[in-house]
Amino acid sequence: GTWCQYCPSGIYYIDSLVTMYDNVIAVAIHTNDVMAVEDYFNAGNFTQAPEANIGRRFQQKSTDQWFNFVQQEMEVQPKSSVTVENQFNETTRVLTTTITVTALQNIEGNYRIGAILTEDAVTGPAPQYNQANQYSNYYFPMGGFEDLPNPVPANRMAFDHVARHLLGGYNGETGVPSTLAAGQTYTHTFNYVLPEEYNHEYVRVIGVLISPD
Repeated sequence: GTWCQYCPSGIYYIDSLVTMYDNVIAVAIHTNDVMAVEDYFNAGNFTQAPEANIGRRFQQKSTDQWFNFVQQEMEVQPKSSVTVENQFNETTRVLTTTITVTALQNIEGNYRIGAILTEDAVTGPAPQYNQANQYSNYYFPMGGFEDLPNPVPANRMAFDHVARHLLGGYNGETGVPSTLAAGQTYTHTFNYVLPEEYNHEYVRVIGVLISPD
């Protein structure tokens, strides 16, 4: 949250993770500010900010734990690959997203399909987009926030990985076959009208296969 004086550490750790690991996909779920998606925040059972769920096995983790649990999550053998194809009509602003799941091993159970819309380079006017910064003049490096004022003025902030919308909701949509043999695919299409204030050139779509466990 922009109001959250410790959230610059979340920004720093997210940037560090996505820089270090090319298979880490970050989602910044805001709460109580102009970028908030409160339904998403509440569904994730977050208790404070900054805090992270690493996948859905590891929840409510503080920033000093993120690298450790990301490494543990990467040790899990994936059950499928997920690909995303997007088509965007600039006139109607309809975004058509096709998610294709390919089983890498035999899959059984009540799996669901969903997608997360994020936006990079989100900016806006002061004071709503000012970022509270506990780390101003900090004794320890914090991704450059130690050299910035408190608050960081909006004209010096661009927020990345900002969660904008959940396609299929937090728990995803039904339709995935109860059994997928290794090599089989399942495809699902979502349509969403992108709000005018979102810059489609910076919108990303993250496809997710959601486990019943």
